[in-house]
Amino acid sequence: MSESENDKKKKDIEDMKKRIPKLKKLAFENYYRVLLKQWLIPIGFVVIGSFIGLVVAPFVPLPSLSSTPSDIQNIAETVIAPSITMCGLFITFVPVISFFYIQELKEEQKEAIESLQEEKKRFSEEEDLRIVNSVYDLVHTFWYNLRIGILKYVRTYLIVAIFTLFFIAYLYIILSLVSAALFIVTDICLLVIILSGVFPIIKVALLKPARILVRHVISQEIVEKIEYED
Repeated sequence: MSESENDKKKKDIEDMKKRIPKLKKLAFENYYRVLLKQWLIPIGFVVIGSFIGLVVAPFVPLPSLSSTPSDIQNIAETVIAPSITMCGLFITFVPVISFFYIQELKEEQKEAIESLQEEKKRFSEEEDLRIVNSVYDLVHTFWYNLRIGILKYVRTYLIVAIFTLFFIAYLYIILSLVSAALFIVTDICLLVIILSGVFPIIKVALLKPARILVRHVISQEIVEKIEYED
């Protein structure tokens, strides 16, 4: 075996050693909590904003409105049907996009595992094989935990969305008899909460790292290599 080939193998092993700590962090990340946190942050803003609005509203002079209680009641009757329809669309949309994304994850996992298996054939020393096997196990764990995290998040989202769907109809029956305006405000807040729950799935499914051309200098020789941008 040539000296340059040995140098390349040593460099590849060193690169793997450097990547193992980052891979460990990625592999054992709780992706369910990550997605849930991304959803809970906008929910927190909605709750806090609504609370501040209720506290401040009595002290803020507002221009007189010509709308009558009957006008507000008509608005409530108008928004109930689109609100229920929108919740139904979210309940359908999120599982569909998640299904296609999980299928894509399986394909990416298959390619990554096959690439590592081919890489493993280049090494024969026990220490080198141990490092490659460690990377293999961490990569496999990462893809598995990512899929499980997404599935758990989708399950939680669907439970909340279905509950909200029935809750909106129940609120309309109760609040429209007491205060149609209160129903409209509550309805908007619930729709914002449901809509914001879609963003974490869209973000994780559509956000892809770009591939860039990186130049390494090895023994005075410039080597170009395609890598993922951090």
